[in-house]
Amino acid sequence: MAQAKDIYNNIWIRIFILLSLFIGAYWIPLKGIVTTWMTNEDYSYGFIVPVISLYLLWDKRSAVKETALKNSWGVLPILI
Repeated sequence: MAQAKDIYNNIWIRIFILLSLFIGAYWIPLKGIVTTWMTNEDYSYGFIVPVISLYLLWDKRSAVKETALKNSWGVLPILI
């Protein structure tokens, strides 16, 4: 039982699971967005947006680590 708990505490496994779920849930819209980026010259900059976002996240990683997170169930009705 202790080994199973250790597996879920590993950050890389959590990232893999969440990324897999995200891609699975949004596969059709993501496929449409990438198709638009590839076929429409007006939106060809779309491929660089995730790269710039990752760079900014990396650049501000110390501020992100210091940010306190807390749960709020009050937002759930708005999301639903």
